[in-house]
Amino acid sequence: MLFRSWIALVGDITRRLCLLNLHCFDPCLEGEGILLIDQIEHQLDQNMSAEILERLHQAFPRLQIIASGNRDELLEHALEYQCLRLGDKEIYEINLEKSQQQLSQLYNELSQSESILLQQNQHLLESENLVSKVDELFHQIQALDEQEKSNLLHLLKIDDTPQETSL
Repeated sequence: MLFRSWIALVGDITRRLCLLNLHCFDPCLEGEGILLIDQIEHQLDQNMSAEILERLHQAFPRLQIIASGNRDELLEHALEYQCLRLGDKEIYEINLEKSQQQLSQLYNELSQSESILLQQNQHLLESENLVSKVDELFHQIQALDEQEKSNLLHLLKIDDTPQETSL
């Protein structure tokens, strides 16, 4: 049903442009007028709702398209269009640039917090890796016999004494 509605809409607009511009070579690209569509996203899914206004503008560049709808997805590619909201018997202009800046700021904050979390996870992994190496070394030391343990202690005491360097 989704594609049939889309094709029916484009076909109807094209037919009307052809009827109104009989002497044009390409009425879809050359035809001028105002197109009013109520509830444009009525039978469209989320992805198609986000794309429909941009695609209609590409197909009919000289038409002024006035569309109403209820989904926020309609505003996804609408930075270069004038967007208005009706409410309480008044018309309010929607400032998409401000909203876009707020969204980009939120995205930057989220990506920074994500990088901090990744760094923390990296430190945790490194510390877990160090703990596992220490545990492995501890088990290896426990597996030594008494003679090997005393030799190891003797070597550790030798490394522990300060060494003098001559200039």
